[in-house]
Amino acid sequence: MKYKLIAAAILAAGMSNVANAAIVQTTADTNNTGGSELVLNLWDGTHTYSLDLGVQMGSPITTGALANIASDANASLFFTGGVLNSNVQWGIVAADNVATGTSVASAGDRMLTTSTTASWTYTNAQVLASATGLNSFINNLNLTGSHPTVTNGSDVSTSVIDGNSWQGGGMLSSWTQNNAFAAMGQGAGSLMFVQVSQLSTATSRGGIAQTPADLATYNTLGQFTLAANGALSFAPVPVPAAVWLFGSALMGMVGVARRREQAV
Repeated sequence: MKYKLIAAAILAAGMSNVANAAIVQTTADTNNTGGSELVLNLWDGTHTYSLDLGVQMGSPITTGALANIASDANASLFFTGGVLNSNVQWGIVAADNVATGTSVASAGDRMLTTSTTASWTYTNAQVLASATGLNSFINNLNLTGSHPTVTNGSDVSTSVIDGNSWQGGGMLSSWTQNNAFAAMGQGAGSLMFVQVSQLSTATSRGGIAQTPADLATYNTLGQFTLAANGALSFAPVPVPAAVWLFGSALMGMVGVARRREQAV
């Protein structure tokens, strides 16, 4: 099980648990040192449920259980007899360093998202547009439900068109940039959790810059699982077996070297 601990440590370099009433927004970060908190969203085509998971970009995600939403009154629309309805779609999102206007930020925006798609491409401009869309969505969420007053609060939108619904808030189209990928899975199950970052290139004066049309970088961090009973858990990407074999070989070589030294 050591691989999980190492993978979690690697992830820590990229995500801090925070305790505050409102959801930390993407604009809270200007130098890629943090960013928004992770937000869990449920959507059934009409209603949207949102939950502040209390994990901010720049801090580790706890391996294992994170929350159980079945007991939250705001999520009751999505359960029947304590079991998640099969038509419910769900996903988790976060982003940071949203620039103002239409320019691509020199520090580089990043987005974290669940995904059902194994491979997809995104441009620097699309990362910026997605992060900006999430910032607007979070702004709306912070005015509703228990988000303004309760640590790791939640909200349910009963409208398909208002600003804090997955569809009406623009997340359905702006976050996925017109179906470049699917951020929401349907029913109980697991989703990949990925980071997409604007690609920076060195300039002649030693700084960094992004070309909007350039493809962003993409890497998988782990997976989230939402069980039928509403339990949410996270598992980091395991270190490949080949790495451990390489490590074992190194340890073996060290052992042989020590024995040779003792023999001499």
